Amino acid sequence: MKISKKTQYALRALIEFTHHHGRPPLLRRDIAQKQHIPLQFLEHILLTLKHAGLLASHRGVRGGYSLIKQPRQITLGQVIRIMDGSLLDADNLKLIAELAATEDYQVWMARVDDSGAGSVVIEDGMVQEQEDSS
Repeated sequence: MKISKKTQYALRALIEFTHHHGRPPLLRRDIAQKQHIPLQFLEHILLTLKHAGLLASHRGVRGGYSLIKQPRQITLGQVIRIMDGSLLDADNLKLIAELAATEDYQVWMARVDDSGAGSVVIEDGMVQEQEDSS
């Protein structure tokens, strides 16, 4: 079983939200550009994540989307369940590293253990990045 493109895009979008957590809301077009996600597809993903309680939308000139939860509270398993309706086991999650070239994915894969994706949080990529820059 392969992880869906929809879930891959959702994870990429959440990478952007993690990098910008605590800052002004992100615009859809900025996320789409930075993470190479088709804008129309991203709009559906953001709505799904919003309805799942992970994102908030903000109207107006300074509008956009932002994380509601702390990045450390959102697991890969949760995102997969939201987007695909099921949770893949740790062996199948290793496919993410092959399908996505970002370092964040590889950090997540390094942290997947016997407990599977439910123990890996989206903030883990950010933590590794901060450790490397110290």
